Amino acid sequence: MNYRKGIATFGRKGDMADTSLSGSNAGLFSPEQGKQLAQKGYELLIRVATKASQVALVLFVMASLICVSALITGLLALSGTVRALWLIGGGMITVIGVGAAFRSWRSLTRITEQAAGISESFDRLIETVSNANVFRSLDEAEVESMGVFRQAKLTRTIKRTIKDSIGEFQDLSSAFAAVSTFPSVAITALAAIVISGSLGFIFLVMLLT
Repeated sequence: MNYRKGIATFGRKGDMADTSLSGSNAGLFSPEQGKQLAQKGYELLIRVATKASQVALVLFVMASLICVSALITGLLALSGTVRALWLIGGGMITVIGVGAAFRSWRSLTRITEQAAGISESFDRLIETVSNANVFRSLDEAEVESMGVFRQAKLTRTIKRTIKDSIGEFQDLSSAFAAVSTFPSVAITALAAIVISGSLGFIFLVMLLT
């Protein structure tokens, strides 16, 4: 689908974007335009979830290998109290890094598994949302050229704008939550990988010398 074509007419209506719906979207845009807007929101969510789930899977595998290896290497290289402290600290880093990446991957994967239901929820959401202006950003922001982190930020903006209506749709709420929190989860996993990797290298040098 051409992502610009869908709401071109709606985007030219200027002040109409700031009006509110009263019971239906008929006064703001036609049913066909409403479907196109819903389709854009759905496609953005699925696109980001697909890309983000791939990144989350990579982070999960990396965190599992690096954090666990560093934990074991540290236990072999250290002794006494320091070893006990590393068991606690390294274990926490491993649990946080691996756990965050795994939960994010599963949540994002679940979005694609529930794609059909999410599409239907978007169709119903567009009929009840109180302000459709936010959906113009799906076109104006040129989401196709955005990276996955910027796309995730855009979904967070959409969720915040339509939070009063989205509470009625649990699948959409969970999907938006999984996507919008992905950047912070990725940073957490990366931090765990970097810390464990750096300490693991030091422990390896200690073992070899």
